Amino acid sequence: MKTREIKKSKIGIVLWFFALIGLIILVLGGVVLKKAFRYRDEGRKTEAEIVRIERDRRDGSKTSHRVYVEFTADGKTYKGELHTYWAGMREGEAVEIYYMPDRPEDFTDAKTLILSPALLLTLGAVFFLPSSAIGAVKLARRVRIGRLKECGQAIDAEIIGCTFSDKLLVCGKKLVTLVCSDGRRTYRTRLLAAPGEFAVGDKVRVYADSVSPEKYVVDVHGDRS
Repeated sequence: MKTREIKKSKIGIVLWFFALIGLIILVLGGVVLKKAFRYRDEGRKTEAEIVRIERDRRDGSKTSHRVYVEFTADGKTYKGELHTYWAGMREGEAVEIYYMPDRPEDFTDAKTLILSPALLLTLGAVFFLPSSAIGAVKLARRVRIGRLKECGQAIDAEIIGCTFSDKLLVCGKKLVTLVCSDGRRTYRTRLLAAPGEFAVGDKVRVYADSVSPEKYVVDVHGDRS
């Protein structure tokens, strides 16, 4: 039981860690998106010429590229790093950029203006949404267990059926259906669990409403002492 509690604690920490990472990426994506909208709404669009592409490859690692462009704004020529590279870029090629009228040296690539924040927001959602959803379900379950502990009936039961589904896999956990019995009634619950975390014969505690026994919750990690 203690081993299961330790695993549960570790999984909870991992879930909240992923949720935090996802939240940070979402915030970063929002900041980048806001900046992109500022370039689009307040900036001016023009063409710039790629004047130099620097390539750097160290110790067999992936080649990095630094692209430098030149463009004219209000009769004056500006040069600077584009901070963007995609396959096929060549020196002498024209690319579209946005620059700020009051500070032409503040410019960005037009092609990837929305793409970069979109990728960040998508990546953040991939981390944040599943982890936070699982956390929210676990929290709601704890609240329900707490309520039934206070005003319900505690029933010691045993798992008589344990079925893992291969249709859903979240953070290495599968959807499992547990069927429990106290010898008089059967109780069912579904939750996410690691393969092998539960087995037939494991003891669990069920909390049922004293007035409406059909309202119950299976506390698979609770203390049955």
